[in-house]
Amino acid sequence: MAYITRASSSTVLALDLANFNSTSIPVGATSQVAAISPDGTRVYVSTSSTSSVKVIDTATNTVIATIAVGATPNGLAITPDGSTLFVANTTPNTVTPVNLATNTAGAPIAVAGGPNFLSITPDGKTLYVTLSTAGAVVPIDVATRTVGTQIPVGPTPQGIAITPNGLTAYAVVGGTIQ
Repeated sequence: MAYITRASSSTVLALDLANFNSTSIPVGATSQVAAISPDGTRVYVSTSSTSSVKVIDTATNTVIATIAVGATPNGLAITPDGSTLFVANTTPNTVTPVNLATNTAGAPIAVAGGPNFLSITPDGKTLYVTLSTAGAVVPIDVATRTVGTQIPVGPTPQGIAITPNGLTAYAVVGGTIQ
């Protein structure tokens, strides 16, 4: 199953990849980014217009919870053990950790430069954050929530991915991979 956000219709499309049947899931707000829990039972969707993350149960394809996370949520990343969701909040320049056992937001982490997209290393130790206004990527220590030094990558990075061995990060900058 694939889950595709559709901002213009305030829905998420659940697409069965075996037969290409689809179900539209109303989320009641402008959907931005989706992240699937490691066990596949939940989909988390950032909804910028409501400053929240919607939680979808994949067994029923319905919204079962709404988590308040702060203004302008966009990028999402879940730790490999499924315990924590991180949410990039672009406008207030924060990243919000969410305890997935309780669906509660923790104290926001201040990250200057317009946090936008997120990726976590396979070992779950480091979260990388693209900074859209700073033209950089910054690491955050997942255990201590300590923000590291910005790494310049070019104007307006829009995506980031970490290799399976955790040794290389690729950021999409101005349509090119850096």
